[in-house]
Amino acid sequence: MANKHVFETVDRTVRDIRSNDKPFGGITLLLAGDCRQILPVIPKGGKAEILQATLKTSYLWKSIQSLKLTDNLRVIHSHGNVDQLRQFSHLLLSIGEGTKEEIDKDTIALPDHFFSTATSLQQFCQEIFPGITKNISHTTVCSNAIICPTNENVTKVNDCLINLFPGPVTTYLSYDSVQDEAEHQYPTEFLNELFLPSLPPHKLILKPGIPVMLLCNIDPKNGHCNGARYIVKTLLDRVIHASIAMGPHKGKDLLIPRFKLSPDDPTLPFVLTRKQFPIRVCFGITSNKSQGQTLNRIGIFLDQQFFTHGQLYVSLSRVGHPDNIKIYNPRSVIRNQVSNIVYKEVL
Repeated sequence: MANKHVFETVDRTVRDIRSNDKPFGGITLLLAGDCRQILPVIPKGGKAEILQATLKTSYLWKSIQSLKLTDNLRVIHSHGNVDQLRQFSHLLLSIGEGTKEEIDKDTIALPDHFFSTATSLQQFCQEIFPGITKNISHTTVCSNAIICPTNENVTKVNDCLINLFPGPVTTYLSYDSVQDEAEHQYPTEFLNELFLPSLPPHKLILKPGIPVMLLCNIDPKNGHCNGARYIVKTLLDRVIHASIAMGPHKGKDLLIPRFKLSPDDPTLPFVLTRKQFPIRVCFGITSNKSQGQTLNRIGIFLDQQFFTHGQLYVSLSRVGHPDNIKIYNPRSVIRNQVSNIVYKEVL
């Protein structure tokens, strides 16, 4: 869900352009969203700051007519026992709306069949990506994913699966720099160790056939945009050949060069510029990044519990059948208990 300030900015701009003081200059605007899903991301913000950034607290909300969709299309299009699918749909709604009975504050119990019997991360990765150590199909690589609460957990998953995936390794190192006046204050080794969600890693380890995600817009018209998933075909010194893995642009090729990327990160006292291929391995993805994607099979790695509104709901609802979900909860004393945080004020 976008921050309310985005809509308010568009509203003021259109009013000025059309010289019309009605909301959005008198234009009928169709907005789509789900308050059960993840709310605007506010760096270091708490519940109050997140709720304040939602559209429901905007002056525009009183002018919006709310319509509700009631059918879960992912579930409807799945094949299986009708009663089982109906129960799964009701379970997702109860999780998203915070009406499922809690064991403790923000803690619920999920059905036992959701949970993996794996005893290690490596075993869990092989359960979600069967055949990963041999000749796994591109379809399985593209349509399966392991969803994690944090980028740190995603890195653990990706490192594990890269080691399991067959083929020769190619490593690409980035060139990191800062603005001239601050260059002498920060050694290169320090810059290389910085990990920012909007940047590719300094050390990018790849193999032919693995899935990667694009981190910037290159050619949106042809599907080459931020968040698109690719299968690596060829790894060269100065360019990476990859093809879109899924969606309406599936199969389209892209030659990816190195880019200079400079994120606007207020947590850094300088502007970091990283020259690297703008991709990241995506066997594992965060719950935020999974939003909007439809997958055939998911694993949920809870080395750390979900920590904000909608993350569990979004993760579980990426598939249409409950048998295609497996959760690995290594740190919980009781395996089937997970964190489900819901801000009911926004519902």
